[in-house]
Amino acid sequence: MSDFGALILTIMFPNRNGEIKDITLGFDELKDYYNTDTCFGAYVGRNANRIKNACVMLDDKEYRLDKNDGENNLHSGFVRSHCKMYDARYGKSKEGNYVEFSRLSPKFEQGFPGDLEQRIRYTLTDNNELIIDYRMTTNETTVVNPTNHTYFNLNGQDSGSILQHQLEIYANSFLEIDEDFVPTGNILNVENTPMDFRTKKIIGKQIDYSDIQISRAKGYDHNYVFTNDGSKYVIALYIRLSQEDRDVSLRADKAESNSITNQRALLWDFIRNHEEFADCTVIEKCDDGYSGVHFDGRPQFTELIDLAKTGKVNCIIVKDFSRFGRNYVELGDYLEQYFPFLGVRFISVNDNYDSKDFEGTTGGLDVAFKNMIYDFYSREFSKKQRIAWRRMAEKGEYNAPNAMYGYRKAEDNVHQLVVHEETGKIVKEIFELVASGLSPLKVAKILNERGVLAPSEFQNLQGFTKQWSRYGAKCYWTDDRIRCMIKDERYTGMMISLKTTSFTVRGKRVKTPPSEWVRVEDTHEPIVSYELYVKANSMLRQIEFRASGKSGRNIYHCGYCGRKMQGDKGILRCNQRYLVKECRCRSAVIRVEETDKVVLTALKQQIQLLVKEAELSKNARNKTIPYSEGAEIATLIKTIATMKKTWMPLYEQYTDGKLSREDFLVEKKKYDEETARLEQRLYELQSRQEIQQESNQQIEKNISQLNCYVDQMELTEEIKEKLIDKVNVYSDNRIEICWSFDSGFFDLETMHKCG
Repeated sequence: MSDFGALILTIMFPNRNGEIKDITLGFDELKDYYNTDTCFGAYVGRNANRIKNACVMLDDKEYRLDKNDGENNLHSGFVRSHCKMYDARYGKSKEGNYVEFSRLSPKFEQGFPGDLEQRIRYTLTDNNELIIDYRMTTNETTVVNPTNHTYFNLNGQDSGSILQHQLEIYANSFLEIDEDFVPTGNILNVENTPMDFRTKKIIGKQIDYSDIQISRAKGYDHNYVFTNDGSKYVIALYIRLSQEDRDVSLRADKAESNSITNQRALLWDFIRNHEEFADCTVIEKCDDGYSGVHFDGRPQFTELIDLAKTGKVNCIIVKDFSRFGRNYVELGDYLEQYFPFLGVRFISVNDNYDSKDFEGTTGGLDVAFKNMIYDFYSREFSKKQRIAWRRMAEKGEYNAPNAMYGYRKAEDNVHQLVVHEETGKIVKEIFELVASGLSPLKVAKILNERGVLAPSEFQNLQGFTKQWSRYGAKCYWTDDRIRCMIKDERYTGMMISLKTTSFTVRGKRVKTPPSEWVRVEDTHEPIVSYELYVKANSMLRQIEFRASGKSGRNIYHCGYCGRKMQGDKGILRCNQRYLVKECRCRSAVIRVEETDKVVLTALKQQIQLLVKEAELSKNARNKTIPYSEGAEIATLIKTIATMKKTWMPLYEQYTDGKLSREDFLVEKKKYDEETARLEQRLYELQSRQEIQQESNQQIEKNISQLNCYVDQMELTEEIKEKLIDKVNVYSDNRIEICWSFDSGFFDLETMHKCG
């Protein structure tokens, strides 16, 4: 990017083959941007597009503009906004890293009235999205209609036509243009026209159709309209019930239930009581058992937003804001940005909020306060829940939906474990078999051959869990299941809680260190003695040591079931083949020596790509600093030095009485202000250069570190530990490498062929 014209100079991005391409049109020299009318990558303002007869009427006053497109005005005039210098600053928001350009357009610049403070922010998100925000402030009625004029070619700027590109535009209508490409003001529906991109389609698919608008523009050169006229709505009722709402009937302080039934009845009553919704299409989206803290991960919510994006829903009604979401920041984004942009009306019944009345705002301080309260409630609820779980753990109470295999819950106390007569015997037998020297794999095979129900299968039949789906409706004993049972000290009567994970406010689970585990002895009847537990675990460690075959970390996993590959003589297989007669895991087989070479080769290729990416990134960063800045710095240094030389003669005139004190102070103030301004500008430019130099040094350091692995001749333990998360093995000698580093531009998973 450049502060000259707030330009987007270059966007480097990999294609499907991993090749880095410049996907924007532009010039190699900054001066060429000044000498062209193409507006490549430019910010265009004050007005983008054409104005009929180069004339606007504002507050009953006529303002004449440049006629630079026949009799019309195009992109505001002859001297356009992309030929101006802008102040730039870097920053980071919740969306991602951004660059913000700002400039004051003085009154009557380009012929428009009013001073206009312009702020243009480019944000690059972690999802490879480019977001452009415009913030304009004026002191008079004026025209404000900016845009960005970047030309994109996702195949690379030198790859020819974009007619095979796919495009999606979430708009139901567009502006008609006349013979001079000027919008007439008439809004036309995209339905049954080549202008319909509400669903993804190839750009060139209908560009040759016999359509007057296509003919006039010689293709697509139109404004799309995202507003809704409100004459008829397609309404979506969104209903959500989370886990914290399920105890509502037990809470005396709750005024009304958040049950699915209650929400549905309330919303339908609202529709029936408002005539404007008569004969409107109404659909319903319901998420049952999902937290409102996150906006992603809710299947029905995701479908709802997709319908809104494609224009298939233009009105959303909820019981209250908390049903839609409890994150007040993201909720505000939907109310103020997404829904107004999509032309979607949003109604929260109990909050008396209707976006139609608030024109894309959150409805004032009261609504914002409510949203903040909802978010605070989520945090407070999570905090109280963690405290409650901690207290239960300290009492030795069992806290899980289902009893662990071998036990059942006591009839009079759901937090008390009682030995299950049938499965308890199976657990004890498992410990005895492992203690006798049998491997977990052999024990699992014995149980499967006897037809003993695996834990998941047993719970299925009891109605405790969802149906097992990995291998159809049947699940099996596995060596992993046996191994986990042997290591579970709870079978000795010891209750261990908060061992694996800890609940956080945002719904994430994190591992807890052993120091935070809560251990309480003699909380329930043991199935095995402590002596048998110790013996079985000791034998298990011996078995696992013998089975490992070699030292070091095993990075190879079955791509179908996720189990670690096992074997000897340099050949690894998935042990699931011993447990399930007909499964894809039987075809997951590799030779370690050969596969190690493939992984190492793939790593070197990835490193080469990363090095290339880093170098391109450095070059792209360097291009963001205009060539003129070096000259400006030199000029500023010279100007400041010259001004300092003028100070002494001025002072001498004052001391000689040739200049009055009042005049001297006036001149001194001018001198001080101008010097401060120049020094501030010099500081900003020099700081940017220093930041750029530091960034380049860091990139060079990263490149140097990556190159250290290029000459490696074998797949070392250091490489496995630092660079490889795992390698998934499939049939036909295919492997999937999951790197443990983030390349920034490249997928973390790459597919390779062995042999």
